[in-house]
Amino acid sequence: MNDAPYLAYFGLTRDPFGELPEYDLFYPEPTRKQRLDILLHLTQYSQELLLVIGPEGSGKSALLQQFIGQASEGWKVARIAARPGIDERNLIQQCYHQLGLNFQGASHNELLEHLEHYLDGLVHQSRQGVMLVDDAHLLPVTALRRVLELAKLRSFTDKPLLRVVLFGESPLLENLADPQLETLREAPRRVVDLPAMDEEHTSRYIQHRLLKAQFVASEPFTDAAIHKLYKQSGGWPGRINSAARKLLLDAMPAREKPQLIPGLGEQSLYKPGRLIGAGVFLLILALLVFQQPINDFFNPAETTPSTVATTEAEPEPSQAERQTQALALPALKDETGSPAPKPAAKPLPANMDEAIAAITADSPEATEEIEELAIPPMDTPASPDAEPEEAPSNLVATEAVDEIPPEVVA
Repeated sequence: MNDAPYLAYFGLTRDPFGELPEYDLFYPEPTRKQRLDILLHLTQYSQELLLVIGPEGSGKSALLQQFIGQASEGWKVARIAARPGIDERNLIQQCYHQLGLNFQGASHNELLEHLEHYLDGLVHQSRQGVMLVDDAHLLPVTALRRVLELAKLRSFTDKPLLRVVLFGESPLLENLADPQLETLREAPRRVVDLPAMDEEHTSRYIQHRLLKAQFVASEPFTDAAIHKLYKQSGGWPGRINSAARKLLLDAMPAREKPQLIPGLGEQSLYKPGRLIGAGVFLLILALLVFQQPINDFFNPAETTPSTVATTEAEPEPSQAERQTQALALPALKDETGSPAPKPAAKPLPANMDEAIAAITADSPEATEEIEELAIPPMDTPASPDAEPEEAPSNLVATEAVDEIPPEVVA
Protein backbone atom coordinates (compact mmCIF):
# COMPACT_ATOMS: atom_id res chain seq x y z
CA MET A 1 0.00 0.00 0.00
CA ASN A 2 1.33 3.41 -1.01
CA ASP A 3 0.15 6.49 0.83
CA ALA A 4 1.48 9.06 -1.64
CA PRO A 5 -1.28 11.72 -1.93
CA TYR A 6 -0.74 12.37 -5.63
CA LEU A 7 -1.97 8.88 -6.59
CA ALA A 8 -5.67 9.66 -6.15
CA TYR A 9 -5.37 13.21 -7.43
CA PHE A 10 -3.75 12.20 -10.74
CA GLY A 11 -5.62 8.87 -11.00
CA LEU A 12 -2.48 6.74 -10.78
CA THR A 13 -2.85 3.01 -10.14
CA ARG A 14 0.56 2.80 -8.45
CA ASP A 15 3.47 4.99 -7.51
CA PRO A 16 5.62 5.27 -10.63
CA PHE A 17 8.55 6.74 -8.71
CA GLY A 18 8.68 4.67 -5.55
CA GLU A 19 11.98 4.10 -3.79
CA LEU A 20 11.80 0.30 -3.81
CA PRO A 21 12.71 -1.27 -7.16
CA GLU A 22 9.92 -3.07 -9.03
CA TYR A 23 10.64 -5.55 -11.74
CA ASP A 24 8.24 -4.25 -14.41
CA LEU A 25 9.20 -0.61 -13.83
CA PHE A 26 12.76 -1.28 -14.99
CA TYR A 27 13.56 0.76 -18.07
CA PRO A 28 15.89 -1.20 -20.40
CA GLU A 29 18.15 1.73 -21.20
CA PRO A 30 20.73 0.48 -23.76
CA THR A 31 23.77 0.81 -21.52
CA ARG A 32 22.11 -1.01 -18.61
CA LYS A 33 20.70 -3.66 -20.89
CA GLN A 34 24.21 -4.27 -22.17
CA ARG A 35 25.61 -4.47 -18.60
CA LEU A 36 22.93 -6.97 -17.65
CA ASP A 37 23.72 -9.21 -20.60
CA ILE A 38 27.43 -9.10 -19.73
CA LEU A 39 26.74 -10.12 -16.13
CA LEU A 40 24.54 -13.04 -17.15
CA HIS A 41 27.14 -14.26 -19.63
CA LEU A 42 30.12 -13.96 -17.27
CA THR A 43 28.28 -15.69 -14.47
CA GLN A 44 27.66 -18.66 -16.70
CA TYR A 45 31.06 -19.02 -18.32
CA SER A 46 33.65 -16.92 -16.50
CA GLN A 47 35.60 -17.70 -13.33
CA GLU A 48 36.07 -14.06 -12.35
CA LEU A 49 34.78 -12.20 -9.32
CA LEU A 50 32.26 -9.71 -10.72
CA LEU A 51 31.98 -6.19 -9.26
CA VAL A 52 29.11 -3.86 -10.26
CA ILE A 53 30.13 -0.33 -9.22
CA GLY A 54 27.97 2.78 -9.24
CA PRO A 55 27.09 5.74 -6.97
CA GLU A 56 24.01 5.85 -4.81
CA GLY A 57 20.88 6.03 -6.95
CA SER A 58 22.57 4.59 -10.04
CA GLY A 59 20.16 1.64 -10.20
CA LYS A 60 22.31 -1.19 -8.80
CA SER A 61 19.47 -2.81 -6.85
CA ALA A 62 17.15 -2.59 -9.86
CA LEU A 63 19.81 -4.25 -12.02
CA LEU A 64 20.28 -6.98 -9.41
CA GLN A 65 16.54 -7.62 -9.47
CA GLN A 66 16.62 -7.97 -13.24
CA PHE A 67 19.58 -10.34 -12.91
CA ILE A 68 17.54 -12.64 -10.64
CA GLY A 69 14.53 -12.45 -12.94
CA GLN A 70 16.57 -13.52 -15.97
CA ALA A 71 18.81 -16.04 -14.21
CA SER A 72 19.21 -19.48 -15.71
CA GLU A 73 16.94 -22.24 -14.43
CA GLY A 74 20.00 -24.24 -13.47
CA TRP A 75 21.20 -21.56 -11.05
CA LYS A 76 20.59 -21.57 -7.32
CA VAL A 77 20.71 -17.87 -6.41
CA ALA A 78 21.29 -16.49 -2.92
CA ARG A 79 20.66 -12.76 -2.55
CA ILE A 80 22.50 -11.20 0.40
CA ALA A 81 21.52 -7.76 1.75
CA ALA A 82 24.54 -6.11 3.34
CA ARG A 83 23.33 -3.79 6.09
CA PRO A 84 25.24 -1.82 8.71
CA GLY A 85 26.36 -4.18 11.46
CA ILE A 86 26.42 -7.32 9.33
CA ASP A 87 29.09 -9.85 10.27
CA GLU A 88 30.48 -13.07 8.81
CA ARG A 89 28.06 -15.37 10.64
CA ASN A 90 25.02 -13.31 9.60
CA LEU A 91 26.20 -13.40 6.01
CA ILE A 92 26.46 -17.20 6.03
CA GLN A 93 23.05 -17.53 7.69
CA GLN A 94 21.47 -15.35 4.99
CA CYS A 95 23.08 -17.57 2.39
CA TYR A 96 21.63 -20.67 4.06
CA HIS A 97 18.19 -19.07 4.20
CA GLN A 98 18.27 -18.08 0.52
CA LEU A 99 19.37 -21.56 -0.53
CA GLY A 100 16.66 -23.20 1.57
CA LEU A 101 19.08 -24.89 3.98
CA ASN A 102 18.66 -25.42 7.72
CA PHE A 103 21.31 -23.84 9.91
CA GLN A 104 19.72 -24.24 13.34
CA GLY A 105 22.03 -25.69 16.00
CA ALA A 106 25.15 -25.74 13.81
CA SER A 107 28.40 -24.02 14.67
CA HIS A 108 30.01 -21.55 12.31
CA ASN A 109 32.61 -24.04 11.12
CA GLU A 110 29.92 -26.65 10.54
CA LEU A 111 27.95 -24.13 8.49
CA LEU A 112 30.94 -23.51 6.23
CA GLU A 113 31.60 -27.23 5.83
CA HIS A 114 27.98 -28.08 5.01
CA LEU A 115 27.77 -25.16 2.57
CA GLU A 116 30.80 -26.41 0.65
CA HIS A 117 29.32 -29.92 0.42
CA TYR A 118 26.02 -28.49 -0.79
CA LEU A 119 27.68 -26.40 -3.51
CA ASP A 120 29.71 -29.37 -4.63
CA GLY A 121 26.52 -31.39 -4.90
CA LEU A 122 25.02 -28.74 -7.17
CA VAL A 123 27.97 -29.11 -9.55
CA HIS A 124 27.38 -32.88 -9.72
CA GLN A 125 23.79 -32.09 -10.68
CA SER A 126 24.97 -29.78 -13.49
CA ARG A 127 23.70 -26.80 -11.54
CA GLN A 128 25.43 -23.63 -10.33
CA GLY A 129 25.39 -21.75 -7.04
CA VAL A 130 25.32 -17.94 -7.33
CA MET A 131 25.73 -15.35 -4.56
CA LEU A 132 24.59 -11.75 -5.18
CA VAL A 133 25.53 -9.21 -2.50
CA ASP A 134 23.66 -5.88 -2.57
CA ASP A 135 25.36 -2.84 -0.99
CA ALA A 136 28.57 -4.85 -0.72
CA HIS A 137 30.53 -1.72 0.26
CA LEU A 138 28.93 -2.10 3.73
CA LEU A 139 30.59 -5.46 4.36
CA PRO A 140 33.28 -5.42 7.06
CA VAL A 141 36.70 -6.79 6.16
CA THR A 142 36.08 -10.11 7.94
CA ALA A 143 32.84 -10.74 6.05
CA LEU A 144 34.42 -9.60 2.78
CA ARG A 145 37.28 -12.03 3.37
CA ARG A 146 34.80 -14.90 3.78
CA VAL A 147 33.09 -13.94 0.52
CA LEU A 148 36.42 -14.03 -1.34
CA GLU A 149 37.25 -17.40 0.18
CA LEU A 150 33.91 -18.80 -1.00
CA ALA A 151 34.60 -17.43 -4.47
CA LYS A 152 37.90 -19.38 -4.53
CA LEU A 153 36.28 -22.75 -3.89
CA ARG A 154 36.75 -25.12 -6.84
CA SER A 155 35.02 -28.31 -7.90
CA PHE A 156 36.67 -31.52 -9.09
CA THR A 157 36.58 -30.05 -12.62
CA ASP A 158 38.38 -26.89 -11.39
CA LYS A 159 35.27 -24.74 -11.79
CA PRO A 160 34.02 -22.30 -9.14
CA LEU A 161 31.60 -23.87 -6.71
CA LEU A 162 30.01 -20.46 -6.12
CA ARG A 163 29.76 -17.57 -8.53
CA VAL A 164 29.92 -14.23 -6.66
CA VAL A 165 28.65 -10.86 -7.93
CA LEU A 166 29.11 -7.82 -5.65
CA PHE A 167 26.94 -4.72 -6.18
CA GLY A 168 28.28 -1.66 -4.38
CA GLU A 169 29.59 1.87 -4.44
CA SER A 170 33.16 2.93 -5.11
CA PRO A 171 34.34 2.38 -1.48
CA LEU A 172 34.06 -1.35 -2.22
CA LEU A 173 37.20 -1.13 -4.36
CA GLU A 174 39.05 0.50 -1.47
CA ASN A 175 37.89 -2.23 0.92
CA LEU A 176 39.23 -4.91 -1.42
CA ALA A 177 42.66 -3.26 -1.19
CA ASP A 178 42.80 -3.79 2.58
CA PRO A 179 46.08 -5.41 3.78
CA GLN A 180 44.12 -8.21 5.46
CA LEU A 181 42.95 -9.34 2.01
CA GLU A 182 46.39 -9.36 0.42
CA THR A 183 46.51 -13.14 0.04
CA LEU A 184 43.23 -13.06 -1.91
CA ARG A 185 44.12 -10.33 -4.36
CA GLU A 186 45.36 -12.69 -7.04
CA ALA A 187 41.80 -13.87 -7.72
CA PRO A 188 40.65 -12.56 -11.14
CA ARG A 189 38.11 -9.77 -11.02
CA ARG A 190 35.92 -7.92 -13.49
CA VAL A 191 34.51 -4.44 -12.77
CA VAL A 192 31.23 -3.46 -14.45
CA ASP A 193 30.32 0.21 -14.07
CA LEU A 194 26.90 1.85 -14.32
CA PRO A 195 26.90 5.26 -16.07
CA ALA A 196 24.25 7.98 -15.89
CA MET A 197 21.55 8.31 -18.57
CA ASP A 198 21.46 11.13 -21.08
CA GLU A 199 18.53 13.54 -21.40
CA GLU A 200 16.78 11.54 -24.10
CA HIS A 201 16.73 8.33 -22.07
CA THR A 202 15.84 10.28 -18.94
CA SER A 203 12.68 11.42 -20.73
CA ARG A 204 11.94 7.89 -21.90
CA TYR A 205 12.60 6.56 -18.40
CA ILE A 206 9.99 8.95 -16.97
CA GLN A 207 7.44 8.22 -19.70
CA HIS A 208 7.95 4.46 -19.27
CA ARG A 209 7.18 4.61 -15.56
CA LEU A 210 4.18 6.93 -16.02
CA LEU A 211 2.74 4.56 -18.59
CA LYS A 212 3.03 1.64 -16.17
CA ALA A 213 1.08 3.70 -13.62
CA GLN A 214 -1.58 4.60 -16.28
CA PHE A 215 -0.84 8.31 -16.21
CA VAL A 216 -2.59 9.84 -19.26
CA ALA A 217 -2.17 13.62 -18.79
CA SER A 218 0.73 15.69 -20.07
CA GLU A 219 0.91 17.98 -17.05
CA PRO A 220 3.05 18.45 -15.08
CA PHE A 221 5.62 16.49 -17.13
CA THR A 222 6.04 18.95 -19.94
CA ASP A 223 9.19 19.11 -22.03
CA ALA A 224 10.46 22.02 -19.96
CA ALA A 225 9.74 20.12 -16.73
CA ILE A 226 11.52 17.00 -17.97
CA HIS A 227 14.53 19.07 -19.00
CA LYS A 228 14.60 20.55 -15.50
CA LEU A 229 14.36 17.06 -13.97
CA TYR A 230 17.34 15.94 -15.99
CA LYS A 231 19.42 18.90 -14.85
CA GLN A 232 18.50 18.29 -11.23
CA SER A 233 19.15 14.52 -11.29
CA GLY A 234 22.13 14.33 -13.63
CA GLY A 235 20.54 11.29 -15.28
CA TRP A 236 20.78 8.98 -12.22
CA PRO A 237 17.58 6.92 -11.79
CA GLY A 238 17.31 7.33 -8.02
CA ARG A 239 17.59 11.10 -8.24
CA ILE A 240 15.11 11.19 -11.12
CA ASN A 241 12.57 9.39 -8.95
CA SER A 242 13.01 11.84 -6.07
CA ALA A 243 12.69 14.91 -8.33
CA ALA A 244 9.63 13.46 -10.11
CA ARG A 245 7.86 12.79 -6.81
CA LYS A 246 8.47 16.38 -5.74
CA LEU A 247 7.14 17.63 -9.09
CA LEU A 248 3.91 15.68 -8.61
CA LEU A 249 3.48 17.06 -5.10
CA ASP A 250 4.16 20.64 -6.21
CA ALA A 251 1.59 20.30 -9.02
CA MET A 252 -1.21 19.49 -6.57
CA PRO A 253 -3.49 22.31 -5.34
CA ALA A 254 -2.75 23.54 -1.84
CA ARG A 255 -6.11 22.26 -0.54
CA GLU A 256 -5.23 18.73 -1.67
CA LYS A 257 -1.85 18.66 0.05
CA PRO A 258 -1.67 17.18 3.53
CA GLN A 259 -0.30 19.26 6.37
CA LEU A 260 3.41 18.67 6.69
CA ILE A 261 4.98 17.77 10.02
CA PRO A 262 7.91 20.01 10.99
CA GLY A 263 11.22 18.34 10.24
CA LEU A 264 9.86 16.04 7.51
CA GLY A 265 10.16 16.78 3.83
CA GLU A 266 7.40 16.23 1.31
CA GLN A 267 9.13 13.20 -0.16
CA SER A 268 9.63 11.46 3.16
CA LEU A 269 6.33 12.37 4.82
CA TYR A 270 4.40 9.47 3.36
CA LYS A 271 6.73 6.64 4.32
CA PRO A 272 4.97 4.36 6.81
CA GLY A 273 8.03 4.26 9.06
CA ARG A 274 8.25 8.07 9.16
CA LEU A 275 4.51 8.35 9.90
CA ILE A 276 4.79 5.94 12.82
CA GLY A 277 7.81 7.80 14.16
CA ALA A 278 5.99 11.13 13.87
CA GLY A 279 2.97 9.71 15.70
CA VAL A 280 5.14 8.45 18.54
CA PHE A 281 6.85 11.85 18.76
CA LEU A 282 3.53 13.69 18.99
CA LEU A 283 2.27 11.24 21.62
CA ILE A 284 5.35 11.79 23.78
CA LEU A 285 5.01 15.56 23.34
CA ALA A 286 1.37 15.42 24.46
CA LEU A 287 2.29 13.38 27.51
CA LEU A 288 4.92 15.93 28.48
CA VAL A 289 2.56 18.86 28.04
CA PHE A 290 -0.37 17.28 29.90
CA GLN A 291 1.66 15.36 32.46
CA GLN A 292 0.44 17.33 35.47
CA PRO A 293 -3.31 17.05 34.63
CA ILE A 294 -2.89 13.33 34.00
CA ASN A 295 -1.12 12.88 37.33
CA ASP A 296 -3.86 14.82 39.08
CA PHE A 297 -6.51 12.61 37.45
CA PHE A 298 -4.96 9.26 38.37
CA ASN A 299 -3.44 10.40 41.70
CA PRO A 300 -5.75 12.98 43.34
CA ALA A 301 -3.73 15.37 45.47
CA GLU A 302 -4.12 14.96 49.22
CA THR A 303 -5.55 17.80 51.28
CA THR A 304 -3.02 20.53 51.71
CA PRO A 305 -1.96 21.62 55.18
CA SER A 306 -3.99 24.81 54.87
CA THR A 307 -7.12 22.78 54.07
CA VAL A 308 -6.45 20.44 56.97
CA ALA A 309 -6.14 23.40 59.29
CA THR A 310 -9.56 24.70 58.24
CA THR A 311 -11.27 21.30 58.46
CA GLU A 312 -9.93 20.36 61.88
CA ALA A 313 -12.33 20.77 64.79
CA GLU A 314 -11.91 24.03 66.64
CA PRO A 315 -10.72 23.58 70.24
CA GLU A 316 -13.36 23.96 72.92
CA PRO A 317 -13.29 27.39 74.60
CA SER A 318 -12.14 27.56 78.18
CA GLN A 319 -14.52 28.30 81.07
CA ALA A 320 -13.44 31.91 81.19
CA GLU A 321 -14.10 32.32 77.44
CA ARG A 322 -17.56 30.75 77.78
CA GLN A 323 -18.39 33.18 80.58
CA THR A 324 -17.18 36.05 78.43
CA GLN A 325 -19.33 34.85 75.49
CA ALA A 326 -22.34 34.50 77.83
CA LEU A 327 -21.94 38.08 78.99
CA ALA A 328 -21.65 39.36 75.41
CA LEU A 329 -24.47 41.68 74.42
CA PRO A 330 -26.71 40.62 71.54
CA ALA A 331 -26.17 42.29 68.22
CA LEU A 332 -27.86 45.61 67.95
CA LYS A 333 -30.58 46.04 65.40
CA ASP A 334 -31.87 49.13 63.83
CA GLU A 335 -35.49 50.26 63.85
CA THR A 336 -36.32 48.07 60.82
CA GLY A 337 -35.17 44.91 62.58
CA SER A 338 -32.09 44.29 60.44
CA PRO A 339 -28.69 44.03 62.08
CA ALA A 340 -27.13 47.37 62.57
CA PRO A 341 -23.81 47.94 60.84
CA LYS A 342 -20.76 47.45 62.94
CA PRO A 343 -19.01 50.66 63.90
CA ALA A 344 -15.60 51.25 62.57
CA ALA A 345 -12.85 50.01 64.79
CA LYS A 346 -11.13 52.71 66.84
CA PRO A 347 -7.44 52.69 67.61
CA LEU A 348 -6.52 51.25 70.97
CA PRO A 349 -5.61 53.85 73.66
CA ALA A 350 -2.12 53.90 74.93
CA ASN A 351 -3.07 53.21 78.63
CA MET A 352 -5.95 52.14 80.81
CA ASP A 353 -6.95 55.66 81.87
CA GLU A 354 -7.43 56.71 78.30
CA ALA A 355 -9.50 53.54 77.65
CA ILE A 356 -11.79 54.30 80.58
CA ALA A 357 -12.11 57.89 79.51
CA ALA A 358 -13.04 56.80 76.01
CA ILE A 359 -15.72 54.44 77.29
CA THR A 360 -17.26 56.96 79.68
CA ALA A 361 -17.33 59.58 77.03
CA ASP A 362 -19.38 57.37 74.70
CA SER A 363 -21.76 55.90 77.30
CA PRO A 364 -22.67 57.53 80.66
CA GLU A 365 -24.19 54.23 81.85
CA ALA A 366 -20.87 52.49 81.45
CA THR A 367 -19.38 54.98 83.93
CA GLU A 368 -21.45 53.62 86.77
CA GLU A 369 -20.61 50.01 85.90
CA ILE A 370 -16.91 50.80 85.79
CA GLU A 371 -17.07 52.49 89.18
CA GLU A 372 -18.79 49.43 90.68
CA LEU A 373 -16.30 47.04 89.13
CA ALA A 374 -13.29 49.19 89.93
CA ILE A 375 -10.62 47.41 91.92
CA PRO A 376 -9.52 49.32 94.99
CA PRO A 377 -5.98 50.51 94.85
CA MET A 378 -3.44 48.39 96.61
CA ASP A 379 -1.57 49.79 99.61
CA THR A 380 1.86 50.95 98.86
CA PRO A 381 4.58 48.86 100.48
CA ALA A 382 5.82 50.16 103.83
CA SER A 383 9.15 51.74 104.12
CA PRO A 384 11.95 49.76 105.73
CA ASP A 385 11.86 52.01 108.91
CA ALA A 386 8.19 51.45 109.61
CA GLU A 387 7.23 48.74 112.04
CA PRO A 388 5.38 45.75 110.60
CA GLU A 389 1.71 45.74 111.26
CA GLU A 390 0.13 42.91 113.15
CA ALA A 391 -1.26 40.26 110.87
CA PRO A 392 -5.04 39.81 110.86
CA SER A 393 -6.30 37.12 113.17
CA ASN A 394 -8.30 35.36 110.46
CA LEU A 395 -5.20 34.48 108.42
CA VAL A 396 -3.35 31.24 109.02
CA ALA A 397 0.40 31.51 109.17
CA THR A 398 2.22 29.53 106.60
CA GLU A 399 5.36 29.20 108.66
CA ALA A 400 6.03 25.80 110.21
CA VAL A 401 5.57 25.39 114.00
CA ASP A 402 7.14 22.91 116.34
CA GLU A 403 4.10 21.95 118.31
CA ILE A 404 0.41 22.58 117.89
CA PRO A 405 -1.39 23.54 121.11
CA PRO A 406 -4.25 21.20 122.08
CA GLU A 407 -6.78 23.99 122.17
CA VAL A 408 -5.96 24.84 118.53
CA VAL A 409 -6.51 21.22 117.55
CA ALA A 410 -9.88 21.21 119.37
